[in-house]
Amino acid sequence: MAAIAVAGALAARAAAAPGGRDAGAPAAAAPAACEAKVATFTRWIANAPRDASFVPVSEDARLVERDVPGLGDPLAELPTIEVRAHGPTYRFRYQPRGTIEGLRAALADEREGGRPLRSPTALIVAIEPDARWSAITAAVAAAGAAGFNPIALGFARVARITAPPPALTAETERISAIDDPFDRARNIALLFETVAKPCPALTTVFNYLGGVQANEKVGILMDRLPTALRRCQCATDPADMAQVVWLFLMPSPDGAVRRSFLDGRFKVAPPGAPATVVRAKKDATWAQVYQRVLDAAKPGAEPASVRLEVQGR
Repeated sequence: MAAIAVAGALAARAAAAPGGRDAGAPAAAAPAACEAKVATFTRWIANAPRDASFVPVSEDARLVERDVPGLGDPLAELPTIEVRAHGPTYRFRYQPRGTIEGLRAALADEREGGRPLRSPTALIVAIEPDARWSAITAAVAAAGAAGFNPIALGFARVARITAPPPALTAETERISAIDDPFDRARNIALLFETVAKPCPALTTVFNYLGGVQANEKVGILMDRLPTALRRCQCATDPADMAQVVWLFLMPSPDGAVRRSFLDGRFKVAPPGAPATVVRAKKDATWAQVYQRVLDAAKPGAEPASVRLEVQGR
């Protein structure tokens, strides 16, 4: 979603610039060649995911994949602990925290910042499928001890849309390879601005993004781009706009489009307090145990109290 947020900022700048005809004015009927290109483009984006990601995780993080609705939290900037299958064991706000002590220190610093809570969830724990139970229990206990309650768990939903554009341009591949998410987002927005320039109707769509909620923007792109391309009779080639859309969808290296969501909100119960306890061996993986945690965190009027423990400790 960073790409769309930056696009909104650039759109506001573009909207303030003088010049250009009224993109809302009716255009002549698109010729058959343009209509065929737009139809191909429309079919290509038909299955693109419209929902936004709720969980801020590192680009290389992989979460357990599930196809369920998840929690209906509003999009908010929440702190996220990543529990990794391979080192460093933890990340917090994208920063490596190799030990539980380092994670505890980062959580303490976050609490001292005193950011107001804008969501029913105080903190997200995003866990890779092969992460070890001992590391997971330590991270959750650290979150509770630092005063982050309730927490929610991060999962992924995968959309395997049609293949990427037939040939990715050198510019698309260059932008895809940018590691910094905000720099990559800025480059995507600039590419959108450049590709849209011959087509005022596309520029109107670009400008409009600046005034809507982040979770609405992908859907707006899906709905309005085909009409905009028809209005300007493909002054911008739909194939060029497909390159931009592919970048906006933020595909994984395997070509799948992943969206993260929240589930399993619960209160972290301190030692000895009444709670539903989930125990597993220290080397058990999250893929083996997560369903039991979700069962313990069944939704209700108030988040359930849950404690995670290592079996035999």
